[in-house]
Amino acid sequence: ALFLSVSLMACSTVPPSSMAQLALLNPLTMKPAEIRVVVTFPDGIRLKPGDVVMDVAWKNTSSGEDVKRHFALELVTGNAAAPQIGRQLRADERLYLLMLNATDAEKFRSMQAEVMAAQNAGASGSGSLSVGFAGGCTADPSIRSGPVRTNVLLKPDAEAGYIPVFADMDLMTVLRSAGL
Repeated sequence: ALFLSVSLMACSTVPPSSMAQLALLNPLTMKPAEIRVVVTFPDGIRLKPGDVVMDVAWKNTSSGEDVKRHFALELVTGNAAAPQIGRQLRADERLYLLMLNATDAEKFRSMQAEVMAAQNAGASGSGSLSVGFAGGCTADPSIRSGPVRTNVLLKPDAEAGYIPVFADMDLMTVLRSAGL
């Protein structure tokens, strides 16, 4: 069964060109310490630690058991850490590079081993990997009235390129539809 679905607050603006790449990803074989997430926002938006999260889950359909992990992604640095993306930014955009910290990468690795052991013992199941927002702030009140264009990209390992997960998504529309 497919193990990956990348989602953000039930809203989808996944570029069609990315869907095939995302469908081929298998979190069971990823190297958690190499996973990177890039988020771009207008310059007036700021992220703090814990504002971007990753959830990984697997439901064992044989036993009904759920295996779930929730990770607050760690902010790395700005444009210098992802130069190929940084060069594509508009003048009014800010880039955030995020990754799992060492402890969470090990927890992810432990979950992979747990799921693979269950599968090797004959269990079947399905799972997901999602990236979402748990916060963010701005001191610029004008941001709340207009579209807040954001992009989310996933780099599944050191050799892969960044895959656009959400492109030019209006975060304000998502927040309003969620009643926030």
